[in-house]
Amino acid sequence: MSATVSASANNKILAIDPYVEDGLAESSMASLILPHVKTAREGIEMIAKVVDEKGTAEGNILVLADKEGIWYMEILSGHQYVAIKFPDDKFAVFPNTFFLGHVDFSDNEHVIASKDIETLAKTANSYKEIDGQFHVAQSYNPPLDDANRSRSYSGIKSLDPDSKVTYRDDYYELLQSTNKKFDLEDAMAL
Repeated sequence: MSATVSASANNKILAIDPYVEDGLAESSMASLILPHVKTAREGIEMIAKVVDEKGTAEGNILVLADKEGIWYMEILSGHQYVAIKFPDDKFAVFPNTFFLGHVDFSDNEHVIASKDIETLAKTANSYKEIDGQFHVAQSYNPPLDDANRSRSYSGIKSLDPDSKVTYRDDYYELLQSTNKKFDLEDAMAL
């Protein structure tokens, strides 16, 4: 489990669903979850239950893995989250901002999400579509700052020099593709 990537929702979202002072925090997440679950999915489900019932103290991005694969989760606001089973043929670079784009919320096998994820964005007047579909990150993020822009761009280009991303893109999608096979040297270079 990696649970050390902090992020924060935009002010419109936080005005409606603020972080909860005594909610789930990064500092206790691993010790709360790992002793009580056997699979990555169970860990995500447990985190979702805590966020539903108690809320979260901060925005977080976390990853849980087991022999069946990787789950990626964004805890967006006080009670909103989305998690996906990470596709085996993708890679991601995610500094301290949300990156999930289009998510098939009907795919219960590969997606776990709070029930009001789209509704809250609409209520907050922060709802955004890209290519005609709800876009999680664009609806919940503040504008992309240079620190996160530079780390996203340079990480993607380092792993895939042929990527079409540019430094001035408005946003970067979480799921990236390349035909390149990564090895330990690539990880160390990154």
